[in-house]
Amino acid sequence: MTYWAYRYRHPGNRYAEERGQEHPIKKWAENTSDERPGWYLMYPASHPTDPSFNHPTSHWDAYDSKFDYVGRLGDSILFKDLPSGLKTLDVAAYYGVPLETLGSGLLVCGSFNEVASDPSMGSIFDIETPNDDTTDQDIFGRQKEVVWSAIALSEDDQLCQRMAWALAQVLVVVTEVIRHHEMTEPFLGYYDIMVRNCFGNYRDILREISYNPLMAEHLSYLDSKSHAYVYETQGQVTYADENFAREIMQLFTTGLIMLDQDGTPQLDAKGKEIEVYSNEDIMSFARAWTGFRRYQDRGNIEIEANKCSNCNRQDPMFIDKDYRDRFPKTDLLGGYIGDRYPLCEDLPDKMFLRKGSKYRLLGSNPLPELMEDNEKFATDPTIKRM
Repeated sequence: MTYWAYRYRHPGNRYAEERGQEHPIKKWAENTSDERPGWYLMYPASHPTDPSFNHPTSHWDAYDSKFDYVGRLGDSILFKDLPSGLKTLDVAAYYGVPLETLGSGLLVCGSFNEVASDPSMGSIFDIETPNDDTTDQDIFGRQKEVVWSAIALSEDDQLCQRMAWALAQVLVVVTEVIRHHEMTEPFLGYYDIMVRNCFGNYRDILREISYNPLMAEHLSYLDSKSHAYVYETQGQVTYADENFAREIMQLFTTGLIMLDQDGTPQLDAKGKEIEVYSNEDIMSFARAWTGFRRYQDRGNIEIEANKCSNCNRQDPMFIDKDYRDRFPKTDLLGGYIGDRYPLCEDLPDKMFLRKGSKYRLLGSNPLPELMEDNEKFATDPTIKRM
């Protein structure tokens, strides 16, 4: 099911459904009679038989972001490696993928400041669900602006609100780049990072935005895979996505030029400005941003309409050990990221009990590789659940 195939995405879909006609988009995938049955679609520059209903190829340039890249004709791909929007229950059932591949789900802590729904407070704003929306699409897409305006203009913590706004102008997520940019709750959750840390530590903010699904989708490191994983599973030579590795330095932290304490550029022996990083640095750092993936959907959050199995844009992402690049990454100082930090095995015993430690609910097993239960657990009588 593509973005445009849903009933409410295009008036032609509703028109056909109401008149009992074939679905104007799905019928091509379901076709079995032509010379090229199935999913072949010849895309013309226009509809010559009806000039009044003209779809120029420029439409693809305008809307190609709505479609996930899967691969080339003839490529083989694992279900695990499909774009998140395609890993739906329907696709899994069609190709006979065991449901365990989608993950059995796990108990997680809610997102920051998340509370249970309170019906007594009334309908504060509408959310997108797999069912038809109850709000007009134009109004639905502006809800996030309405909520922000109400809070930013009326809350008592005006200095914090102004700091949050300033931070949001630096650590930007472009709304239109997000696949379902009409959603409300994920964008409010991202902006809350700035509000929570308005008087806090900038490094804490960087950590939170780096694990945020919207930032990963915006700067394209979502589901970025290591060269080793792609070569082993697909036999292709690839490189990790470099977008976020570049932008987190250029836009969010160091900038392009080395500076002295007074802000003046540092110069080399020839009087030229010294650049902070090279393309080799970007390629190394890109490997540090591999493996970031979204959690499965769960209750009490806004989810997109196509029932995507792991399109949770609310909770911080997790790192998939299979996608992760396991090799050392160089830093900007001639060493390696992690230098001068003690290894876990070198820490004193029971360091996890120290004052100020944070505890995180990991589900039925604390091991990262068992965050999603092995399928054998369901039938093993010796397994006891809490």
